[in-house]
Amino acid sequence: MKDACVTVPLAEKKVDVNAMVSVLGDYITKPVRPDPKIFHLDITPAVQHGVDNLLFNLLVLGGITDTHGRVWRRYPWDLYVIEITAPSQAVNTAEAAVPTGCQETKVFHGHQFHTLLPTRTCRSPRVTLELESSMARCEEPAMTINDPLMDNLEFTSNAYQRAYQYLKRHSKGANLDFYDFEEGKIEDNHATCLDVLLRHCGVLDPSWAELRHFVWFLNEQLNDCESSVFCNHVHLGDASLNGFKSFVVKFMVRMSKDFATPSLQMSDQSTACLQMDIDNDDDTGDDIASYQLRRRWESRCGIPVIIMGETGCGKTRLIRFMCQLQAGAVAVDGPKNMVLMKVHGGTTANDILRKVEESEKLALHNKERHKVDTVLFFDEANTTEAIGLIKEVMCDQRMNGKPLTHGSNALKIIAACNPYRRHTRDMIERLEMAGLGYHIRAEKTDDRLGRIPLRQLVYRVQALPPSMLPLVWDFGQLNSEVEELYIKQIVARYVHSGQIPVGSEHVISSVLAASQRFMRETESECSFVSLRDVERAMNVLVWFYKHKEVAILLKDQFYEDHMEDDVDEEEEEDEEPDEYEPLDYLTQALVLSLGVCYHACLQEEREAYRNNISKYFTHPCVLTEGGDQMLEEINRCQDVFLKQLKLGPNIARNAALKENVFMMVVCIELRIPLFLVGKPGSSKSLAKTIVADAMQGEAAASPLFKTFKQVHMSSYQCSPLSTPEGIVGTFRQCSRFQEGKDLNRFVSVVVLDEVGLAEDSPKMPLKLQRVNLRVRFDDLSRDDKINQLCQVMGIEWAFDPDNTYELTTDNVKKILAIHMRFSYSIVHHFSHDIRKSVVTKFRVMTDIENTLLSDNTLHPLLEYGCDDEDNPPPHKKVAFIGISNWALDPAKMNRGILVSRGVPDEDELKDSAEGICSTDEIVLSRIQPMIPALAKGYLKLYKIQNKEFFGLRDFYSLVKMVYGFSKASGDPPTWRQLVHAIRRNFGGLDDIDPVKVFNKQLHNVDKRQERGPNDPDCDPAGLIRASLVGLDRGILNMESESRYLLVLTENFAALGILQQQLLSMEDTVIIFGSSFPKDQEYTQVCRNINRIKVCMETGRTVVLLNLESLYESLYDALNQYYVYFGGQRYVDLGLGTHRVKCRVHNEF
Repeated sequence: MKDACVTVPLAEKKVDVNAMVSVLGDYITKPVRPDPKIFHLDITPAVQHGVDNLLFNLLVLGGITDTHGRVWRRYPWDLYVIEITAPSQAVNTAEAAVPTGCQETKVFHGHQFHTLLPTRTCRSPRVTLELESSMARCEEPAMTINDPLMDNLEFTSNAYQRAYQYLKRHSKGANLDFYDFEEGKIEDNHATCLDVLLRHCGVLDPSWAELRHFVWFLNEQLNDCESSVFCNHVHLGDASLNGFKSFVVKFMVRMSKDFATPSLQMSDQSTACLQMDIDNDDDTGDDIASYQLRRRWESRCGIPVIIMGETGCGKTRLIRFMCQLQAGAVAVDGPKNMVLMKVHGGTTANDILRKVEESEKLALHNKERHKVDTVLFFDEANTTEAIGLIKEVMCDQRMNGKPLTHGSNALKIIAACNPYRRHTRDMIERLEMAGLGYHIRAEKTDDRLGRIPLRQLVYRVQALPPSMLPLVWDFGQLNSEVEELYIKQIVARYVHSGQIPVGSEHVISSVLAASQRFMRETESECSFVSLRDVERAMNVLVWFYKHKEVAILLKDQFYEDHMEDDVDEEEEEDEEPDEYEPLDYLTQALVLSLGVCYHACLQEEREAYRNNISKYFTHPCVLTEGGDQMLEEINRCQDVFLKQLKLGPNIARNAALKENVFMMVVCIELRIPLFLVGKPGSSKSLAKTIVADAMQGEAAASPLFKTFKQVHMSSYQCSPLSTPEGIVGTFRQCSRFQEGKDLNRFVSVVVLDEVGLAEDSPKMPLKLQRVNLRVRFDDLSRDDKINQLCQVMGIEWAFDPDNTYELTTDNVKKILAIHMRFSYSIVHHFSHDIRKSVVTKFRVMTDIENTLLSDNTLHPLLEYGCDDEDNPPPHKKVAFIGISNWALDPAKMNRGILVSRGVPDEDELKDSAEGICSTDEIVLSRIQPMIPALAKGYLKLYKIQNKEFFGLRDFYSLVKMVYGFSKASGDPPTWRQLVHAIRRNFGGLDDIDPVKVFNKQLHNVDKRQERGPNDPDCDPAGLIRASLVGLDRGILNMESESRYLLVLTENFAALGILQQQLLSMEDTVIIFGSSFPKDQEYTQVCRNINRIKVCMETGRTVVLLNLESLYESLYDALNQYYVYFGGQRYVDLGLGTHRVKCRVHNEF
């Protein structure tokens, strides 16, 4: 009977009833013609939600219904078999224990309904042996014997019998030289066979899969032994080697036993088997301990392979090399015998299905035409939530419940997985302190491995299903000596290609090897380095070495700096100046390369790194002054870059801005992913704006920047409303801008602003899942096709009832590719309302076709620059900059260079304040004596606040306001002016009086002076009025920009006061928001932003109430990042990829 047994695997975290109904829908039969079937529901431990509801509806109520109204009914003649992997006995799975106050973080809901059903338990081989032995002795077994025991088909198979019969004779010390297995001959019973196999397996209590692997491997080896002429006494005759075959069998048994010993300290660590206890750090260590490797990977014989190793240690290259070796002489022009799938957090089950189907076709083709096997390689397989499907393909040889069709072992499946390793507690605290910390706190996130938040892992990985654990083998990790050999080979490649001079390979290799060792020994997020970092450092070195323009400017700056020092020394000592020599081109390039790839990533360890690495600079790269000379050269280069740029007034050329600009320019030039993480006010967005204006290619204002690439930046404003399609669309858009252009002179840059806000968004934009329109779309019903389109476009559909338009894949692509240029021949089949809503949708989504018909995630986009899997065209490699006030998942930051800016010290604050005031030297001289006091007061205030309420922007605004008072009055700031500036920028907290904090530092200000004509009102109403409408006329005509006002109030009580006393209602627009779903929708957010845009252009005051959902779109406006054209101010308003320039009225 065809399809008499139907397997329906359930492997996702939540039961997808829609998918189940779609699968079962293929087996609908008419009640008048019964067709009995067995439906096998394979529920993996990864399923957390929806199991009980599914089983109750299906088995008790007799049917399930999906969200589209489709119904599957259970017929009485069908049999349903529910397979559920039992959790570990050591863990109580009845109800997960949840700490008080953390009920919403529960990750496991026990599936209890199946316990009410008739149950059969599949026992392990050892327990089965006890039952079989009791039955053989006719004793009463200790437990029920209604459960299945050893499969008789397995027992009578040639594989089991050959292994058993050889092992039985080998254990008795029999001479095996003249023994050959007789196919079809059965010896003894189940109990005896199991006893012998278990004694030689090497695993104390193996699973049936482990025992099968041991038997399979031994059977293959014994079969080859019998086929060998050296072990065949008939062929050898009198020349037989006495005892040789016995020795070979003994060796094979030992090798099989060693092979069967697992590489993991195994226990079932699937999510269903873990209790929720986020407060107990000691217990959570067990979640990782179960994945600790304890031996090395060995080659296998027809059995799936899973190799575990650090990223960048050569797993993929090894598999590729082995495939090329297998292809032999035809490797160059012959078959493609390796299919690589780069698995990531956004890989869906449909992506895996499509790749397996593609691999099966290729495997059959290669087997028939080239007689070679094909390897399907799942790289980083444990990063996707669809790991259950990979397990089904590898372990069960099924795909969505249906057997694989490759046959005759034409397709070999290998997977690589990342190690399970948790950051140390100190490192976790460091990560959470970056910027403003994580946008979603650790105790609130549901992204976990057992009880551990995934962001606390070195690699963002999912739990391996129990069936895959025995297949895992250690790939190993490069030690320092072997890594240095690889580094020498990498450097030698650059020398042989003529990119760096001959004779420099030894010093460069030594310096890079020492840098790798130092980074690996640091206890920070920078410690995870690989050979990719070496390649990156070499690319940066070659870039600096080839850009002689930078070296010439550095030399000029060197002489300028030291001539100033010489003049000072001559004035003081009247001595001969010392002789100074700048660094040669190669040494300079090496130092700057280290500054970009290693030095910038560090924070507190920077000085230790310089002192350590400078010892390895030998001839021809010599640092006479050690680590100090390294720092001097890096700072000089940053100064040279920034001096080439014209900055606006009141912009300080501080250390943060210099480093940010320097890192952005180099990383953009070389298309290296860059993450900038820091608190608000650390010059991240300012540096982006400066670099975008400066890097204009031949049109650049600076001679140096004329030699750099022309930059096109595409910004995406991340928010909790961010979608995967928008992020991928930005990458696609950038790659299209590069197509057809000279990539040596043009580069597109993807900028993700506030990427931390999308880190734990409910829509998981950084996991970039997609709606699959390729897989069997033409096979779907019309309703299903409409449902797919509904999911893609996110709108309500109401198609005309005539069903005249054929929704094939090609037609769908045409629909998606229209993009504001709709063809009437297609769209006239839709109603007017639908056409209108589609047009609205496409005005926002710039590239819907390329976005939705691809499988992407942020990880491959960062690492490879594009989402293609093999040999992408050069134009798809784009540059990337991620800007965030919030800490990021370290697994993402490891894909590029991370620059994390901490809290500046007092000296840096003073330098920044002096830079802000340097526009007018006279004003600077008036307020310079109080700058140290202002810096100390800010640091004191920053430390005593309970949470991040005040930041650097408040300090900078304070300095600008004090500068404005002094410039307008022509005198040093008075105490009332200082109080006004302090309250304007540091008011708002009831438990902190900012004036008292600054008062303790401002000792040299006369605080008894009476109020003068230029002193502003310091009362709350006066402060608010000054923020909204400026200072009273007649006091001061200040040029400094007033910041927008945040009023903290309960139940909007302050709104009435504002309306009655401060605001003129005819010039004020009040926009209300709420947490209701309709107010959170994309279209409503767009309407609100448009109302704000109109107010900006007309100069009307706007009051925003409860509109947190759109604050990210006003990011540049709230930060007052204005661009000036023709004397008018403009600012960017953004929502996802959609950004517009809005004119800002002078009175707004």
